[in-house]
Formats: sequence, C-alpha cells, structure tokens
Amino acid sequence: MLITAIVAVAPLTADIQPISGSGDLYVFTTLGDYGDEVCLIARSTELTLKDVLAGAEDHEICIDGATSCQSRAETGVTIDDAGLTIAVNGWGEAVGLDVHDAFSRHDTDATVVFDLEQDARLRFDWFHYASGLGTVWLRLHRSGDAGGGGVASSYLIDRSISSYIDFIFEDGVDVLHLPAGRWLVRAMSTQLAMDSGEPGFQHSFARTTHTGTWLALGDADGDGAVDVTDLLTLIESWGACSGSCQADLNSDGIVDVEDMLTVLADWT
Repeated sequence: MLITAIVAVAPLTADIQPISGSGDLYVFTTLGDYGDEVCLIARSTELTLKDVLAGAEDHEICIDGATSCQSRAETGVTIDDAGLTIAVNGWGEAVGLDVHDAFSRHDTDATVVFDLEQDARLRFDWFHYASGLGTVWLRLHRSGDAGGGGVASSYLIDRSISSYIDFIFEDGVDVLHLPAGRWLVRAMSTQLAMDSGEPGFQHSFARTTHTGTWLALGDADGDGAVDVTDLLTLIESWGACSGSCQADLNSDGIVDVEDMLTVLADWT
C-alpha cells in the first residue's frame, strides 16, 4: 500500500462524506522500431470513486533479452477518522542498449469530491519528488457549500514539481483550516523514459504523498496538543493576515480574540 502514516498526533474525527470521484491510470511500454515493435503495450484504466478510495495501480513490462521497458502507475485517496491522505506514484525505465528503441510513459489522474459538514483542521505532512522527465501536481480547494451550490474558493493547496534529468525533492508541513462545505482534491502525475543514447533519460519518477491528520480546531501550531504554544502562535500573528494564515483559526482574515477563544475551548 503506498499510503502510510508519517506523524503520530492525536486524531480528531471529522464529519466528512465522499460524494463523487473519478480517475485514470495509463501505462505505455514499447521496444523495437516504430511499426515493427518487438513489444508494444498501451492501456488506460478508468477509475470510479470506489477505485480511488481503495487505491489503484497498474504495471506493464516489455523484456527482450538484456533490453527492457516498464511503466508503473499508482494512485489513491484515503478518507477516515484519522485524516485525509492523497498519494500518486509513477515510474518507468527504458533500456534499449543500442539493440532496440525503448520508450515508456505513465499518467495518473484522480479526483475526489467530499462534503465536510463542520469546520475542521488538518495537518498535512507532505513530500514530492521527481527525476528524469517526471511531473507531479496536487490541488485542494473548497468548491462550494455542502450539498451543492455556493461559491468556490481559491486553492488551499496548489503544488507541483517537474524535473529534467536531475532528481528534485521537496517536503514540508501545512496546518490548514477547512471551513465546512464541499471540497475537491485532485492529484496528477506523468513520466517519460527513453533510451535516447543520452544519460539521464532511461529512468524517470514522479511521486507525491500528502498525509493529513485531523486536529482540534484550536491546535494553531499543529503539534497535536492545544496548550500555551498555540496561544503564543496567535500572539505572534496577531492582527490582519492575508492568504492562508495558519494562526487564523476561523479563516476570517484576522487573528483576534475569537481565535483565542477557540484555543481555550479546546485546551488540553
């Protein structure tokens, strides 16, 4: 299973209901000259909400003696009492060794829409990496009111990474306030590998995992406890704030006494 817990903090159950979802996995491998391939496999798999929530994968490989070409694609969204976790993973290789032309590709695309019946707070521990010709991308935003209708918000997460031969790795932590409403998460990845005679293109990777854990609404710093450090976090950010402000516990654009009362209400 490609989704694993990264941090251990006290979970808080959120009233969350998956509404719809879809996705697609694509794997492609080929060995040999164009039009006279020794092996050519191309497959696209459509995913339902059930598939995405269960986690889906596909893998193909072409082998001819010492030459090989393979492609793997994985995607999944986990929603439960512990949190909300999104993961995509794809990689491929193409090794022709001057015997065959070799090429592989993968694509993943997964979307889940869910209703959040009450305000929630979420800590995302995330990483993504890519190498060769790899790209990965993830977005999360409020698309309207729970049950439908309403106005969409700007993206709470809009993150991507693309590589050109060199390995790229990024990671971090997001502590987010999610107002009640209808939410949409979408993750995509793609990768190309080819034996072109140039180094760096035979192997390619694209992966991201965002492991989310529900927190108490008053947990300003996202450490799993509501205590004096959360009050200090509020004091340091006191006043108006723009964009996604971690200390703005109710997303009203200002850190003030209402946020302090939220901390005191959840005091542990």
